[in-house]
Amino acid sequence: MSARGMFRPLGAAILVLAMASVPALAADDPDVARLRARLSALQADPVLSRGAGLELLEALQAVNALDAARRGDRPDALYLAERRVEIAETMARAGAARAELSRLDLQRADLLVEAS
Repeated sequence: MSARGMFRPLGAAILVLAMASVPALAADDPDVARLRARLSALQADPVLSRGAGLELLEALQAVNALDAARRGDRPDALYLAERRVEIAETMARAGAARAELSRLDLQRADLLVEAS
């Protein structure tokens, strides 16, 4: 197992704990609320969240940094948070696609054995 794969369950667990401890202050900032909603939706999907634990954690950290950013730092923090959320979503979809590919490959092998 790669080092990256070892951190995914840990990252997902940290993400769940971090999201649970986030106060509802994000409602004051629509960008933070929007990004947190995207992360929550991604984390709530068991198929997708399995493939992007570390990326989810990095996205959450970026959104938290956006929430804490001063006015002058806000454009850069918003850009970074949006990109991190997009990366997490992309990695989650890629992980789900890899799992589906693996499942289909096993199904194909079974069909070939059955046909022969």
